[in-house]
Amino acid sequence: MGKWFYVIHKYSLMSPLGNQKQNVHNQSTFVVPHKWFGVLFAIMKRMRHYLLTLLVVISGGLMAQAPEADYFQSPLDIPLLLSGTFGELRGNHFHAGIDIKTMGVEGKRVLAAADGYISRINVSTSGYGKAIYITHPNGYMTVYAHLQRFNEEIENYVRAAQHKQETFTLTLYPGANTLPVKQGQLIAVSGNTGGSGGPHLHFEIRDQGGERPINPLQFNFPISDQRAPKVFRAKIYEVDDDNRIFREIEMELAPHGNGIYKPVSGKRPNIHKRFAVGIQGYDHQDGSANKNGIYRVSVLHNNQPYYTFRADGIRFDQTRYINAFIDYPAKINEKKTFYQLYEPPNYNLDVHPQRSNRGIISADEEAYTIEIEAADFHGNLTKVHIPVNIVDLSPQSGQSQKTIWNWDMANAISERGMAAYLPEASLYDHAEIEYQISDAENDCIAPVISIGDPAIAIHRNLLVSFDKSIIASGYNDKQMVVVRRTKGGKWESIGADVNTATQLKSYSKTFGDFSVKIDSVAPTLHPINFFDGHKFSKGNQLTLHLSDDFSGIDSYRATINGRWILMEYEPKRNLLFYTFDNNFPPEKVVLAVSAWDNSGNKIEKTWTIERE
Repeated sequence: MGKWFYVIHKYSLMSPLGNQKQNVHNQSTFVVPHKWFGVLFAIMKRMRHYLLTLLVVISGGLMAQAPEADYFQSPLDIPLLLSGTFGELRGNHFHAGIDIKTMGVEGKRVLAAADGYISRINVSTSGYGKAIYITHPNGYMTVYAHLQRFNEEIENYVRAAQHKQETFTLTLYPGANTLPVKQGQLIAVSGNTGGSGGPHLHFEIRDQGGERPINPLQFNFPISDQRAPKVFRAKIYEVDDDNRIFREIEMELAPHGNGIYKPVSGKRPNIHKRFAVGIQGYDHQDGSANKNGIYRVSVLHNNQPYYTFRADGIRFDQTRYINAFIDYPAKINEKKTFYQLYEPPNYNLDVHPQRSNRGIISADEEAYTIEIEAADFHGNLTKVHIPVNIVDLSPQSGQSQKTIWNWDMANAISERGMAAYLPEASLYDHAEIEYQISDAENDCIAPVISIGDPAIAIHRNLLVSFDKSIIASGYNDKQMVVVRRTKGGKWESIGADVNTATQLKSYSKTFGDFSVKIDSVAPTLHPINFFDGHKFSKGNQLTLHLSDDFSGIDSYRATINGRWILMEYEPKRNLLFYTFDNNFPPEKVVLAVSAWDNSGNKIEKTWTIERE
């Protein structure tokens, strides 16, 4: 047996698991003799700004154990099957947790994963819907989202606040002694609220004060997985001397035995000597057909990991860099999502334990084999081998005649009463931006300004503005909204973030075509399970349809005989519903419901109803 020694990594205070980005400027390493380790351990245990990682090297073998790996229990008391994994590539963000299947139904028991206290409760019509946040003594936070309802104690606490504030949506921050919980305690039942696409529990573990979600699979949850990721497409990005991609080669992949995938064509393409790579694929766990995200993707060079993506932890303030990590044009134009192992100049993601030369490989051999690995958290491995011929294409950096917006500068266009502004570091690389102004069309009341290509990703929102002098007169200013053309050619409202006597402005997450329209139509509201004069003899809910076909629902209010009642709203189903409670008197009452859209248009209706 070889000698024992310990390797200690110095990390920041904020991360109990350490900063996963392996950058020599961000950490230091030193070796400690075994006889001194006990003393150092006692000292460092008291120093909260250090994380101790013990690596025991035995006869050349390396073993590592994540700290407190068995600290949390399962948040459900049913077998854990995943419909979503941590770090999955989602729209404008990495998936911050795991999605646990609930057998296709709502109402499964949700349990506290460890002792702690409920530090936040959120009730929203979008996003996480009804969600609970638990702070634990070890500094971690767990999150339970898309819940149907809370347990009785929490439900009463929330309802009291909702009635006091006269609102369904709210965020509460209970104190440490208000709602303590024990490991395994029932805290809620699972649901499908908020932005959920079907019944499931979204579960997160966070560190760094709740600002950094980390991969829950690091904590030994009982998830069976003996299936390796599948990859079906690869792309080679040829890079010039300015580190810009000048050509792409895409190829289909197929398994060739022993867990190795190769190009279907069998051809050996000629590629430039400087290149990066990307793959498209998915992972799946035992007992589940869902196509989930891949935990680790690496490209190798000289038989060593050269550039690696690994989904261990992703800060919320970095998550939108997903649009720099994926092949964004392929996603927008072709609906293909590639793990792109290439960094543009504006890039800040701590998900790369190996991070060489922005992912750009320089190869000198005439015959070269590109090697890529895709692995899941449980170690199941898929390999990709792509034989290529290396050539020197000597691409020339041509002088563009188009307007260039620099990623490291603020950029703006202002012409004929229309303007667009993008703050510094909003682009991931320099980009050619075309723009033009054309006459108003369809029901638009202002000229159309076309700015850039929607397939160019932006990190911060684009501000689009119109002077009121170029907007057609005779319309209600409060009903004006900025609109953006969808890929299907329709106009969608992006609102009116600024609406003054002289200007109309709104923020957009993408480039595109913009104009101004009038939203003068009020929301639609009608009852589903009752009518005027209805007497409820059974059932515990009254339900209405509420929707708006343009700017969207902003707010609503319901009363019985003038007294506010709690109605819940599910916008994805256009349902507004009230569960009968003690506030509903045993007599004929007048139910009044009002709703406003984001342009201020209002609808109001009343019904006389009775409950036996």
